[in-house]
Amino acid sequence: MRRLILACFLSLFCWANHIFAQPEVDSLSRVSIRVAQSHYSVNELFHKSKQLRSERPASALHYAQIAYEAADSLNLLSKKAEIALHISEVYESYGEYTQALQYTQNCVKIYKAQADARKLLRVYKTLANLYAKAENSFQANRHIKKALELSQRINHPQILIDLYLKIVDIKIRLKEYKSAIEYASGTLVGFKSISPTDEVHFRHSLSYVYNRVEDYKQGLKFALQTQELLANHPSPDTLVLCLYEIALARQGLGEIKEARKVYEKALEIAHKRRFKPQVALIYQQLSKISEKEGNITQALRMFQSYQIYQEAVNKEKQQKELAKFEVWVELREKNQEIALLTKDKALRDKEIHYQYLVIYAFLVTIVVLFSLAYLFFRYYRNTKKINNLLVLQNDEIKEKQVAILDQQKKIEKKNRMLELQNYEIVIQSNALESINQDLTDSLEYARRIQNAMLPSPHLLNPVLPDHFIFFKPKDIVSGDFYWFQDRPDLFIIAVVDCTGHGVPGAFMSLIGNDLLNDIIKTRHITEPEEILSELHKGVRHALNQDSNDNKDGMDLAICAIDKQNDVIKFAGAYNPVVIIQDRELKSIRGDSNPIGGWHSSGSSRTFNQHQIPIDSETLFYLYSDGYQDQFGGPNGRKLMKSRFRKILHSIHRKPMPEQKKILEDTITLWMEGHPQIDDILIFGARLTPGQFQENSSR
Repeated sequence: MRRLILACFLSLFCWANHIFAQPEVDSLSRVSIRVAQSHYSVNELFHKSKQLRSERPASALHYAQIAYEAADSLNLLSKKAEIALHISEVYESYGEYTQALQYTQNCVKIYKAQADARKLLRVYKTLANLYAKAENSFQANRHIKKALELSQRINHPQILIDLYLKIVDIKIRLKEYKSAIEYASGTLVGFKSISPTDEVHFRHSLSYVYNRVEDYKQGLKFALQTQELLANHPSPDTLVLCLYEIALARQGLGEIKEARKVYEKALEIAHKRRFKPQVALIYQQLSKISEKEGNITQALRMFQSYQIYQEAVNKEKQQKELAKFEVWVELREKNQEIALLTKDKALRDKEIHYQYLVIYAFLVTIVVLFSLAYLFFRYYRNTKKINNLLVLQNDEIKEKQVAILDQQKKIEKKNRMLELQNYEIVIQSNALESINQDLTDSLEYARRIQNAMLPSPHLLNPVLPDHFIFFKPKDIVSGDFYWFQDRPDLFIIAVVDCTGHGVPGAFMSLIGNDLLNDIIKTRHITEPEEILSELHKGVRHALNQDSNDNKDGMDLAICAIDKQNDVIKFAGAYNPVVIIQDRELKSIRGDSNPIGGWHSSGSSRTFNQHQIPIDSETLFYLYSDGYQDQFGGPNGRKLMKSRFRKILHSIHRKPMPEQKKILEDTITLWMEGHPQIDDILIFGARLTPGQFQENSSR
């Protein structure tokens, strides 16, 4: 009887186990279980992570993290530390220094417990480097100190040299230049067996640091030493950096021509090596040198080349940032998949546990009530009904779980898309901000060039002691400019209003300035009407207006003061001159023809010349139309030329600096609530009979 009961019990157990058996767990769980049970599998996954590091970094981190957890569960401490350093390197390569520090710090206790000094030294160097990249100078220096204490116990020359190499790099990154000089100099003096490659690194670092602290003499010394070492141990990339430091030092010492030659040599190598960041820096320095030499055209060209390469460098950085973000999105997706699979496995384990409880209860009940067939039959039937109901309920639960998981995946997918879109918007916004900053920098640079083009106002003081120049550009650069030249017999002054304002007007002002220099200084044409005729020809020729529909030009008024005869000779293209003598104001109009532009008279154009004798105190004003055309006042209208001339007449008896202040305050009050619409330029001077003869006699 007992054998029969036992046989029935075993049969029922096998049957129930078969009925309630669960499908095989997913492949990811199998891998995790196998890893947790096999040292070989830990090595296999770690090797797989190294293979995928460059092509699929997210997958590489995924495999490395599984291997790390498995090594931890198997208490494989050395392998755990090795994997942690590998994970730290991957995070560091993508700029995730917090995660990199977390994994690296886990290695300190392991190598301390194993008393492995060399590996512990590597960890301290890594931690110092990571803290430096994270801009935490306190922690970086703290771990440098630990590394130095440990290296002194090891007392191996090459290990010490390698450590000092890393310390110098870290000190430079932290901009602790004095400390960097001490370590680099101390290493060169203290180690006679240093390799040529390491010596190049130390001497180049010293040239870099001395140049940054503006000790250009020392910077040049170490840069030349580096160049000499590279002659026997060539490295093109290092040579570019070395040449850049040589040129920078010579530039700082005022050796401009020598600096230019070295920059050009470095530029040639950098172009061949496609070293874009260094190409951009070299162009920037060449632009500064050209500006200092007075070669404005070349300075602009070099600055434009700098902008092109800097923009390419910025674009590459943005692409790298976007690629890095995509990697972390992929990694997070993988982690979320693992979390979902883990959650699903836990639910199934709970279901299996519940089902086995039901089975055991069922079997115990059968054994106890086996002798009662009738009760057994009824109990079996009822239990079967319960199991069927449980199966149905279990199926419903699974269907609901699947629906919930699908919905969660859809929501997560939408969230990922929104995050990517937001990140792209941030990148685009940063790019626009960078472009806007570059444009502003370019305009500021152009303003400096244009200001350098304008003659210095203080040169007027010996000739016209009582004068003012009121110059207020609408934008950073201006289409208005003034030009003057003092000659023994004549003083020539021109106020020019070019087509447009801002960058277009500034380009026209460069053309006008160069043409006036050529006509008056080079060709010695001094009569105002002839100057305007030649300037008209020059503008049409420069803009090729005989063969295209370009209509740009300029309006101007020009005066030549005959010092011997006390006469003002005036000619104007649209713009007048205002003369005040004996408290009477009169305006002498210029000809109704501009310089250049669309008029049918072609390349030849004549202008009328007027003479104003200086037989009493004479004030004359030259100006562009920006002041009188400015909108403002209570009704938002133009100031107009009649009101402008009334202002001039009302203030003409005041000293010229005070006149300028009144004009500035008046236009500021008039413009309140209205933007400036054009460049503003006004020149005024007071002349007295015989003042030039008095100056010459002195």
